[in-house]
Amino acid sequence: MSALNQSIIEAYHSSCPLKTTTKSRSCSWWSSRLLVLRKTVRKLFNKAKRPANWEEYKSSLTAYNKGIRTAKQKSFRKFCKSVSSTFEAASLHKTLAKAKTDTVLAIKRSDGTYTSSAEKRATALLLTHFP
Repeated sequence: MSALNQSIIEAYHSSCPLKTTTKSRSCSWWSSRLLVLRKTVRKLFNKAKRPANWEEYKSSLTAYNKGIRTAKQKSFRKFCKSVSSTFEAASLHKTLAKAKTDTVLAIKRSDGTYTSSAEKRATALLLTHFP
């Protein structure tokens, strides 16, 4: 292997180390009742595919979704009641007040101006990387 290839590979390994992933999916609102409902819904879905009896599945799915919604609401109410200091309340308010914004990304062109649309961004990227 050439020295250049070896240098690139070493730089990659030093800047991008392997990380182990965790499979912890703990939710404060998840319960054993929801687990039972989920298993029931999955069984009914698989059963409904064969003879095409969807009514029982749909009613079970509705109950499952309602259970999730209720559990999330209870968990959020419990969290809001646990807020005791002004700092915690301000942090909560700041998080809830943030509106999702669809900001348009601008790319700086070589002449110093910024792009204003998706088409102009694509053109600028093409001209920069594929002259």
